[in-house]
Amino acid sequence: MNQEHPRLKRVSALLCDLDGTLIDSAGILGEAYKGAFRAMGMSDVLNKFVFEISRGWDSGRYGREYGVTPSQMEEFRAAYRRELNRLYCGGDPACLPRLFEGTKELINMLEIKQIPWAIVTANEAGMAKAV
Repeated sequence: MNQEHPRLKRVSALLCDLDGTLIDSAGILGEAYKGAFRAMGMSDVLNKFVFEISRGWDSGRYGREYGVTPSQMEEFRAAYRRELNRLYCGGDPACLPRLFEGTKELINMLEIKQIPWAIVTANEAGMAKAV
């Protein structure tokens, strides 16, 4: 970002979503769902569904679609959160999602210009910090 966009002169703060906005996390979200199903002793979800489902389906709907009963839902969501935490924060750099092109430059520019910014996400705070 060598040249500042004219609209940035009017920016006083920036809020960004994490998944699908700053990072390419579709694969990790899909793997977390698959891990949750494995932890529940259920069959793996077919790979062709992972991308579609990881772009906006909540764990409750996803679980119901693939056979998680209401009495199992809390356990399923906990397994999903554990798996997501392991994939994001488990220390394996290969598992961390990749930043979309321009993300690092945008954040650097915001810092230089002292423009407050934050990440909003439905994930745990550790997920954003890992990125």
